[in-house]
Amino acid sequence: MRIQRIEQIEQYIIEHNTATLEELCEKFGISINTIRRDINELIKGGNIEKVYGGVRAALKKPGGYAGLISYSERHIKNQEMKNRIDRLAADCIQSGDSIFIDTGTTTSGMVDYLGEKENVTIITNSIEAAHKALAYPSLRLIVLPGILNHKTASLVGSGCIDYLYHFNIKKAFMACTCISLSSGGSNATHEEYEIKKEVLKNSREHYLLVDHTKFDQTSLCTYGHIQDFQCILTDQAPSQEYLDTFEKYGIDLKVCPPQP
Repeated sequence: MRIQRIEQIEQYIIEHNTATLEELCEKFGISINTIRRDINELIKGGNIEKVYGGVRAALKKPGGYAGLISYSERHIKNQEMKNRIDRLAADCIQSGDSIFIDTGTTTSGMVDYLGEKENVTIITNSIEAAHKALAYPSLRLIVLPGILNHKTASLVGSGCIDYLYHFNIKKAFMACTCISLSSGGSNATHEEYEIKKEVLKNSREHYLLVDHTKFDQTSLCTYGHIQDFQCILTDQAPSQEYLDTFEKYGIDLKVCPPQP
């Protein structure tokens, strides 16, 4: 699939910093015309740029494209800010709810604030969320079967998608790599994109947890447009343009209380 190949090409360039077109053709077994088309698609995002003889990873600019950062790197970034969003999200859960907790360093932290909830069922493909749930015997945990993606600490693949159809999910708590008015909630990996799309189809209420650093950026795969979410939870109110859009679509914006 082309979108998956483009993702792999992008990751290869970022990991190696530079690459020639001939090198990429050989690595991915594609023609020079195909690699040129794929590179042109990546350049639109701003994460890759052309140089003499090939391409290189571009410095990230405000409003630019965000690629995949490893789970361990993301886990330590802005942790206090993410904790505040997690507490806000936990307040949206009532006893008896069946919820999906998405993969991500923000969403997985929700589990730590659910221990006193009664009769809550968590469905997840997040290894971190599942591990946290072990400390809270009152929580009912269902883990989607799949293949471990080490970089995102998640289970992925068709097994996850097929198993989702067994459940009626009341509330889905979703993460994203980036959010923008034009591209909605987007993600840097195709495998997780497929699961996120299916979760939105198979749940009644959609909550997006996103900190202020992710606004006005776009990543590789859009899995949900702004109007697909009923509630957006963040640590700082976004620009007026976002507020107007939220009002237009009846989206509830929840902002964390200021840090004491």
